[in-house]
Parts: sequence; C-alpha cells; structure tokens
Amino acid sequence: MILIEKMILTAKFKQFLLSLILILTFIPLLLTQKAYAEEVYVYCAADKDNWHWLKNKTVIVTGEWRMKRLQNSFYLEYFKIVGGLSVVHDLQKQCIEEFGQEYKYAQPADNIFTGWRVFGEQNGDFADGIFEFSRHVPRIGK
Repeated sequence: MILIEKMILTAKFKQFLLSLILILTFIPLLLTQKAYAEEVYVYCAADKDNWHWLKNKTVIVTGEWRMKRLQNSFYLEYFKIVGGLSVVHDLQKQCIEEFGQEYKYAQPADNIFTGWRVFGEQNGDFADGIFEFSRHVPRIGK
C-alpha cells in the first residue's frame, strides 16, 4: 500500500513540476509579444531644427508602424494611424493653435530618438511632414 501511495505522490509531483515549468516558460513569452496596436506621441514640426511635443507630450495616438517600399531599395517608414488622415488633420490644427502657423506638421514618435517619420494610410496616402528615407540592405545567408 505504501508503495502505491509513493507512486501516486511521485506522479502528482511530476505533473506539478511539468505544469510549473510550462507556466514559467510561457509567461515571459506572452509578456514580450507585441500587440497589434501601438501608441506614439505627437510632435509638431516647422523644420528639422524646430519642433515641440504637442501638449507637452501628453497627446498619444494609436496605430502601427509600417514600411512602404519606394524605388530600388528605398523605404519610407510611416505610422498608420487609427482613424486615418482626418485625425492627423485635427492634430495639425492643434499644432498650429499651440505653436503658430509654421508648426504645421504633426508627426509620430516613440521617443526623442525616433527619426523623422510621417503619418500615413495603407493605400499610400501620407500626411504632409518631414521625413527620411531608409535604405534596405539585404541580408546575405540563410
């Protein structure tokens, strides 16, 4: 009888350990997965030297970063904003109201180190703004 009880306890303990290992393995994976929607701050730009965070970095919009291939190996990174370009036009009006007519470009940024990107839509329409092209360098190998 004692042998059977030990076998049952051992099987339950193994099952417990396996469950614990699975939980500890998958929780970090779930926490590191990116959600579909991302949030960015909005800044207002007049040119590359003059820009300010809209409403002191309190305006946040939702969407996702996308890349559009242009000619050859050049790409334009843009933020596909939820609500489309009509939302961007409202942001541009807020920029002008807060900082003046020259700050007419509402632009997306994750932080102060984000490059010059624009808002856009999947169909290829982009909001006016200051932007940089990136050059795709193909990987060699597998």
